[in-house]
Amino acid sequence: MAGHTFLAEQPGARPLTLPDGAPPGIRADKYWLGQAAAAVGVESEVLPGSQVHDVIFADTREEILRLQREDPTLFETGGEKGGAYSGEAFRQELKRGLDPASPYHRQVRALPWGSGSGFVRSGADRGFVFCARVADHEAAQYRYVSYPEDGIPKVDSETLVCFSQAQVHADTERVLDSESHHLAYDAWEMARRHIFEEWQKATDPFNLQPKVPKAMRDAAALLRSHPPEDIPQEELERLIDAVEAPYGARIERALRGALRSSDDPARQAVAVAEEVKRLGLSPSPAPEPLPLIEIEDVHLVCWLAIMPEGKKG
Repeated sequence: MAGHTFLAEQPGARPLTLPDGAPPGIRADKYWLGQAAAAVGVESEVLPGSQVHDVIFADTREEILRLQREDPTLFETGGEKGGAYSGEAFRQELKRGLDPASPYHRQVRALPWGSGSGFVRSGADRGFVFCARVADHEAAQYRYVSYPEDGIPKVDSETLVCFSQAQVHADTERVLDSESHHLAYDAWEMARRHIFEEWQKATDPFNLQPKVPKAMRDAAALLRSHPPEDIPQEELERLIDAVEAPYGARIERALRGALRSSDDPARQAVAVAEEVKRLGLSPSPAPEPLPLIEIEDVHLVCWLAIMPEGKKG
C-alpha cells in the first residue's frame, strides 16, 4: 500500500486508470503491476496480492535484427502494435491458459477446427479475428477483419492487433447475433485471401530482400570498386555483406561521415572499412522463402466476432 500512497501523493501526478477491457473490480495499480509482471517478470509481490511471473522472453529473430540495425520504430511501437498489452504479456497469458493445470486446457484442445464465438465491446467496430494454419506449417496466421462506419472492410495482419481485439475475460458474455454470424463467411474469405496473397509474396526471394538505404549502398559500392589493399578478399566480402542492410539513422550517419572523410576514393574505402569494424556490423542471414501453396491450404482454426454495443441480439 505504501507504493500506492507514494504514487498518489506526487505533485501533478495523474491518477492511474484502467484501459477498456480490464477485468471488472480490479484496482488500477494492481492491474498495471500485473501487466508489468507478465511483460518483464517480477520475482516477488510489489503489492499484497499482485501477480508474480518468471518470464522467458520470446523475441523473434526479426526483432533482434531490428535492434541490431537500430531501427527506431522498434522503440516507437515497442516492436508491437495493438493497445495496452505487450506481446510478452499475451504470451504469458496464453501460456497460463494452455497449461495442463488450467481449467481451459482441455476445453481448448477439444475444440473442433472452425469453431467460432462472439462478444460485445463498447465503442468497437463490427469485426472478426481469425486464427488459421497454412498446410502443415507450424506458425499460426492471424487476421483482424473490421467493418468501420465507412463501410469499407479492412484487414490487419499484425498479431498483437488481432490478440488485443480478441481479448476477453472469463466472465465475458458470449453473444453472436445473426448479422455477424452471416457476415463471418465473407470476412473469412477476405482473411483467407489476404493470408494466401501475403504468403505467396514471401515465396519469392526477391520480395524478401530488405530495402537498403543509399548510404549503405554507396559504402558497399565503394568497397567493391576500391578494395583496401590490406584486407583479404574473404574479409572484404563479409564487410560488404554487413554493410548492405537496412540500418538505423545513427549507423547511416557514421557511414556517411566515412564516405565524406576524404576526396580520395581509396582513402574513403579504408575509412568505411574501419567504421564497419568499429561499429561491429556483421552480415545478416538471408531470409528463407516460404514454400508454394494453394489457397485451399489455408485452413480456419477458430474465429471470434466483435460486435458494437447495442447490436447484440
